[in-house]
Amino acid sequence: EDVEQTLSESVGLGGEAPSAGPIEPKRVADVKGALICDGDQVIICINAEKYNFVDMRPNVQVRVNKRNYKAGVLIGTPYGGKWEASRAAKELVPHTEDLDAVLIKAHADGQVPTTDNRNLLDNNTSQTLKQQQVVEMQATGVDGKSIVAALVAHSTTFASKTEFSQAKYIKKKQQKHVFVVQVLRPTSLTLAKAYFEKSANSLNFLRADSLACLLNRSDVRANTNALVLENCKGVVTGGVAERVGGYGKVVNLYDTQQSNRANLKVFNFSKTISDSIIDVPLSNISKLLYMRRQALAGRPYSNCGVDERVIKLFKQGFDCIVLAPRTDPVGLLNALLPFLKPAQAFAVFYPYLEPLSEGFISLRNNEQATHIQLAETWFREFQVLPQRTRPVMQMHGASGYILSGIKIHMPGPLASPSTTATATASASATATATTDNTTIPTTHENSSSGGPAKKKLKMEPNPLTTTTTTTTTLP
Repeated sequence: EDVEQTLSESVGLGGEAPSAGPIEPKRVADVKGALICDGDQVIICINAEKYNFVDMRPNVQVRVNKRNYKAGVLIGTPYGGKWEASRAAKELVPHTEDLDAVLIKAHADGQVPTTDNRNLLDNNTSQTLKQQQVVEMQATGVDGKSIVAALVAHSTTFASKTEFSQAKYIKKKQQKHVFVVQVLRPTSLTLAKAYFEKSANSLNFLRADSLACLLNRSDVRANTNALVLENCKGVVTGGVAERVGGYGKVVNLYDTQQSNRANLKVFNFSKTISDSIIDVPLSNISKLLYMRRQALAGRPYSNCGVDERVIKLFKQGFDCIVLAPRTDPVGLLNALLPFLKPAQAFAVFYPYLEPLSEGFISLRNNEQATHIQLAETWFREFQVLPQRTRPVMQMHGASGYILSGIKIHMPGPLASPSTTATATASASATATATTDNTTIPTTHENSSSGGPAKKKLKMEPNPLTTTTTTTTTLP
């Protein structure tokens, strides 16, 4: 009933008391992903430590503590619910006691304890219940709560401990003998935490707080077109798509044989959001740059096998660039920066400092961007209790670096597609084209052709190659 009331208020059904019985999906239709449905991809979190990915089906089994439990009972229940893997019932049963509530309850009144644990000795002699007896209790199907109660009863020092130490002792034993399963809805936050705990290297060492800073500095929002390239199992692309929400386009560049579209299925995106993600191989960038040069020179060109939607998006320019590659972050930024509109933000994540520091210096010296920042993300969790406020003892260290900035409009090679086309049209009435108020000679040595150009061509260099910039007089 509490869950029904919460969902009813979130949908806006008023203060009418909900009826007893299971929650009807139509009542929470406006709350996306409120209930677990058949076929959903979900994250199973065991004791807030271990993460498993499950394709929810009626006959699917979840493995907890070397035992299989049917997950069909979870279908139709709200996300975030907690269940206990019962040895006696051999199934998942609702969990009523929160482990964290035990610690909060110990100092709910705010009083400072006057006793301490100075006389306690950690010599492994205070527990009279032997390991063999615990194993026998587990084999006979005794539930975890009964085992914890037996351990507390056979502890000779439990009564002399402070309330806080007692709560910590109970929680520690519960985490070992009571297995609580929580079903999490896959989001960029939960997936980043799950992937990072399973294998940080597979996520390019991108922590959840680093992902939040990356998306924030890139200014991703609805009604924008985003350009993304990442090697983080689709977490960054999914996070960008979540923020855009289908009100815009997300161009997903990939430098591998296949895109990370398969990894995005775990987000359970709607058709609108899924259709807003367009996969484009990185090899098409050189083709798009070639088409830009041909268009600026007034020469005909073909689409070179590139989708018309992609050509239109790159011609318009993008509102933000988000990069989290495994190699050459600065080179990729230089190649994609011409496609970013002026006064729009970009952000690059990389686990190492040296490449991004070179990019920071290059952007500053070339005056390509403003508000350039190179930051290191560091997240610390604190325990807040009377006279016990301190950082958590075990945590991860640094989680990479983020280079961000806002692009400055500069006529010439660094101009975006839309602004370059406008500048070219306005310069068509002039007799000669100039760059930085300097007239370019009619004959110019071109490094790509090796001979003099018969016309003065105005086109931007391909950032992926080393060619000499030339200028043209437009009719």
